[in-house]
Amino acid sequence: MRFLRQFALIVLLGMVVVVGVWAQQPASSQQPTSLGDYARKIREAKKPDAKVTSTDASELFAALDMILDFASRDSGYAKRDAVKRKLMNHDDLEKKFAEWSKRFEVDGRIQNSELVLKKFGLLPQDYDLNAFLHKNPTQGVAGMYDDEDKTMYLMDWVSVDQQKPVMAHELTHALQDQNYNLAKFMPRTVESQRRAAKFLVDSIDNGERNAVRRAIVEGQATLVQIDYMLGDLVKDRPITPSEHDALMRSVETRLQVYDTLADLHDAPRVIKDAQRFPYREGLAFEMEVTRKSDRRSAFAGVFARPPQTTYEVLEPDAYLSGKKSPVVTIPDLQPVLKGEWEPYDSGTMGEFDAYIMARDFGMDNDIYSVAQRWDGGSYVVAKRAAAGKGENAAKLRTSDLALLYLSRWRTPEAARRFMLIYKNALLKRLNVTDESVLVSKCRDEEPCNGAISGERMMTDEGPVFLELWPRNTVLITQSFDDDTVAKLRPLVLTPAPGTKATAKHELSMSLYECGGFVALQQKLHQAIMTSLADSLKQ
Repeated sequence: MRFLRQFALIVLLGMVVVVGVWAQQPASSQQPTSLGDYARKIREAKKPDAKVTSTDASELFAALDMILDFASRDSGYAKRDAVKRKLMNHDDLEKKFAEWSKRFEVDGRIQNSELVLKKFGLLPQDYDLNAFLHKNPTQGVAGMYDDEDKTMYLMDWVSVDQQKPVMAHELTHALQDQNYNLAKFMPRTVESQRRAAKFLVDSIDNGERNAVRRAIVEGQATLVQIDYMLGDLVKDRPITPSEHDALMRSVETRLQVYDTLADLHDAPRVIKDAQRFPYREGLAFEMEVTRKSDRRSAFAGVFARPPQTTYEVLEPDAYLSGKKSPVVTIPDLQPVLKGEWEPYDSGTMGEFDAYIMARDFGMDNDIYSVAQRWDGGSYVVAKRAAAGKGENAAKLRTSDLALLYLSRWRTPEAARRFMLIYKNALLKRLNVTDESVLVSKCRDEEPCNGAISGERMMTDEGPVFLELWPRNTVLITQSFDDDTVAKLRPLVLTPAPGTKATAKHELSMSLYECGGFVALQQKLHQAIMTSLADSLKQ
């Protein structure tokens, strides 16, 4: 049913929670107040079960058109049609989510993402991703726009003052939809089965592309909402570059508040960072494009030429200059793996993935000296042919998987440091029974056709090889035996001429293909906007 498909999409990209109080009423006599007052009102807001009366509803519906006008002026997006409005209760919202979860959960995608992330060490072995994604999915939702019926849904348990800034965010989505058709801009497609069809990284995948486009959509809406909340404080003038820099420094510091949220406090970093990506990184991208180009470029311009990868979002200068994300090719491994192994997953381990791993298993400076020196990376995960068949399909374990990961770095130091970070991740989840250093005659300053350095570890999931090769290339394999690795090396390190790779499935971004993942982002969004209100008052 198209309605459910479109509803699921908009829930994924549009859910917002209690974020503030009305900071601007153009047609009223309300006196300007500071954002410190706004922050206090956020903390003292009515409980979520507060009911909206018929009088409140009339006020909300009347305010919607004024807020839509504001969003249109602020974003530059034309109003092309009316936006319907409707109150929704808890039961209605829960029914919608139940329908969406049942119909649009990609079969096997949660297990697939969970196992691959565990194989890389980004999720603990005993972590239950499915349980995390399906707890309290509707809690905290304060408003959403549905592009199927072009309706702004407001929640009858959220106070009037709290819903007005929510509308500034959600009505920006309505304007985006009217001008660019969000369903086509971010289509939901089943990619996991097609990705697993081959032993190579050569399929065009929508996972990372849609996550990056969601960062655009949410970043723009959050920027409009900030402008709305600023309201009287800045007298509708543009934020200056110095104010932008001060704001982003404050946001970077204060957004650590997401670690204090009950549902996210104990979640692994990959989940917390992937959940905040559309809001923090999306907002930072939009503000940087605005500062270095202009407002139109940050709104209509990015819809006309959207970034394709997290690399372009994390490095707006690369996006603005037209520099594409580096691509590392992995050719077809079928000649070596056929028979004993079957394809399971493949994709890229992008700059954002390197950032997460550096923060989780490295030191503070590694996000700059390592993650920002990333120059491309791809992986292939294989499954033992005999594993996960029939009744045992749901009992697949990381020991049934093997992976090959090939990456490049801009400096030898970054490549070596990443190898150590990756080793630290492995040591936290695997039992190592033996270690040996690979001997090589190669040196950095000399021409070299072999490995510069490396080591082999024997673990409870089989051998692990971590090797540094010329051109700052790092080759990592897990669970393939020594003979198989010896056959894989020449295949991946010297691919045949004409081999191409166009994969856009980034490791952490695979979480966006799991039903319920983005549905839980409203909790983080609440923390983000509360933190912004606190920082803007200073």
